[in-house]
Amino acid sequence: MTAPSPCNVDIYCGGGAVAALFVESNGCYFGLPDVDPWDEQRDARLYAGPHPVVAHPPCQRWGRFWHGSTRKPHQFSLGEDGGCFASALETVRRFGGVLEHPKDSHAWATFGLNRPPVSGGWVKADDFCGWTCCVYQGHYGHFSGKPTWLYAKGVDLPELVWGKTEQRLHPVALERYGYEKARRIGMMAMIGGKNKTRIRNATPKPFRDILLAMARSALVRANYVEPLRTERVLPLLAGVPGTCLDMFDREQYLDFHGCEPPADWREAGPDAIRRAAGGERPHIVFLSAPCKGFSGLLSETRSKTGKYQALNRLTLRGVWLMLEAWADHDDGPPELIVFENVPRIATRGRHLLHHSDPVGPLNDSHISQAVGMSDLVLAGWGANPGTVNKTRWPQIAQRVAYVLGSGLLGSKVHCLGLNADGSPKHPLYLPRGVKPVLLEAFHA
Repeated sequence: MTAPSPCNVDIYCGGGAVAALFVESNGCYFGLPDVDPWDEQRDARLYAGPHPVVAHPPCQRWGRFWHGSTRKPHQFSLGEDGGCFASALETVRRFGGVLEHPKDSHAWATFGLNRPPVSGGWVKADDFCGWTCCVYQGHYGHFSGKPTWLYAKGVDLPELVWGKTEQRLHPVALERYGYEKARRIGMMAMIGGKNKTRIRNATPKPFRDILLAMARSALVRANYVEPLRTERVLPLLAGVPGTCLDMFDREQYLDFHGCEPPADWREAGPDAIRRAAGGERPHIVFLSAPCKGFSGLLSETRSKTGKYQALNRLTLRGVWLMLEAWADHDDGPPELIVFENVPRIATRGRHLLHHSDPVGPLNDSHISQAVGMSDLVLAGWGANPGTVNKTRWPQIAQRVAYVLGSGLLGSKVHCLGLNADGSPKHPLYLPRGVKPVLLEAFHA
């Protein structure tokens, strides 16, 4: 395999399949739709993509007894696993997905991965935009606590059940040896028989499903999914070339990805926007910024994290880049900006509008200039929600008259009807076919 770039993942976005690597033959990953299981016979070290993965590399040579049985110490060398862990780690970094290993695995230190806290939570794992956490599979149905470390890259990071499980003692061990020894040897030591290894290593199905969901999320996070849609599909639909551009500034990139951008990454500027438009000034700009941080599908706690706040700031950055791109154009910026997002942006994104001077020193002059070039001005700011205030609306009318310039009003200012407080009705709540009429307040 070729070495992966620090943050990008190379994911084929067709089919929605996930590869399950280093799994038990005929185990819980077999027989599932869109899951390609690789057991010992297939040799998961040979996996070359293209799907994201769930990897369970062998842990015997990385755990507490990596050297072998205490009766025959030093039979093996630390990390002597035939390159399985190295292969699994490289595959996750390249194709995206998640890798599972026991808590305190020596592989973490060997490969320069940060130790996650026992209390839980995702933390930065390395300089390859990987993340790691500690989770107890006992919360998901394993008979023992089974503390586990996860390494993930290029996937959504779910909120898991964090922290240790309750103490679990095998009743036979407790009766035979007493509390102290039963506590020391734990549940695992009491599992015997010909299937003991399979039982001990088994992944509970609820936990398996979480790992698979993480891997599948890589399919929609792949860096080249949007280029595929934009650069290939847009010419077919609209007959114009498409451009895929990372709109993050450097601070946003760091906050969202948790690591430095790759060496060939460049921060987009107004010149990049002009090139994307073929050097032509557009009359209409449509902006549909990412909405995940504003959406109610994300908990309010997660929406306030630096990662999703960086995503939310793309709303302002997109508008700023567009305005700067044509700030010096003879005709000024585009005449119409259509901005689309989810309704909850009005509350979760309210802070983005806080500014010492939100209107700006040139706003009034630009509006007045636009009115001067138009044949009709339509007023439609609506009433104050839930109130009827006949004194407030004339104040607004005076302000509007000042901005527009009294010499330009004449017969230009129209509306689509009046509310109870005398304010012009908002177009959103009116039926199609309503005709503009003169707004008498401006013609008295």
